[in-house]
Amino acid sequence: MEVILHRAHKKPTHTIGKLYIDGRPWKDSCEDPDRGLNMWMSKADIEAKKVYGDTAIPTGRYELDLTYSPAFKRELPIIKNVPCYEGVRIHAGNSTEDTKGCVLPGENKAVGKVLNSRKAEDEFVALLRAAKQRGEKSFITII
Repeated sequence: MEVILHRAHKKPTHTIGKLYIDGRPWKDSCEDPDRGLNMWMSKADIEAKKVYGDTAIPTGRYELDLTYSPAFKRELPIIKNVPCYEGVRIHAGNSTEDTKGCVLPGENKAVGKVLNSRKAEDEFVALLRAAKQRGEKSFITII
C-alpha cells in the first residue's frame, strides 16, 4: 500500500494535509507545525529546528507497519525510522493537542482540526492490516 501525505496548509500552529491511498484521495490530516525538516537533513540540523512535541515529522518516504502501541493499548500504524523521533503513529485525535509528531487522520471541517478521526483510524488500520495479510509492504511519502 502506498500512502501520500500532501501537506497543503502549513500554519504556525498546525499543518493540515490530504492523504491519498494508492493514488486515490482518502482523508485529511492534522499535524504539528511543519518546520521545514526533511529526512535527508543531518540529525544535528533536525534537532536544531525541532521543538519537542510541537513539530511535524520530516518529509520523506517511510515504511509503515501495524504494531501494538503500549501508550494507546491497541494495534496502530507506526511510521518507521523517522530521524530524531520515536514511536510516530497514525492515530485518532482532533488537533495538535492530541499529538507529539504523529499524524491524525480525519475530516478537516474546523480550523486547525480534523473530525471523525476514530472512524478514519479504524479504516486505516483495516486497510493496513489487509495489505500486511497480502504480504505487501506499506509506505508513506510525506511531501
